[in-house]
Amino acid sequence: MSVERILDDVVTAAFSPSGSRLLLMPHPSFGASVRVVSWPDLTLLHELTTAVLGEDEGFDLYGCFLSESRVALSVFEAPPLVCTAELRPEGRIVLPPEYEAATPVTMFGFPENTLGIDLLLADGTWASTVWRVP
Repeated sequence: MSVERILDDVVTAAFSPSGSRLLLMPHPSFGASVRVVSWPDLTLLHELTTAVLGEDEGFDLYGCFLSESRVALSVFEAPPLVCTAELRPEGRIVLPPEYEAATPVTMFGFPENTLGIDLLLADGTWASTVWRVP
């Protein structure tokens, strides 16, 4: 096995379904932008900064492709942000009332517009949920 360092200070969140693009989330200590790069040459294709978020919000470690044309991005203590694959915001994943006080902790993409979110509930328990994004 050969290992080669290719990126610093980012979290490699997910590959697109075709494997041609890579979603990079910012490491909490080093930056504030989400990027989509081509794979394997790492050419920057799209970038989104925290300027699109609320004043006290920042991107978390998790993100995933929902399809070739959409991504979901985790945001610290806020509902996940859904964007086009070009990182143009489309909206938030609104949690139902029973989860309003929950904090999304991890997020994983499944095939075609489906994602799993682990939620830390207000009472300190956890809920693993699966969401279909229209």
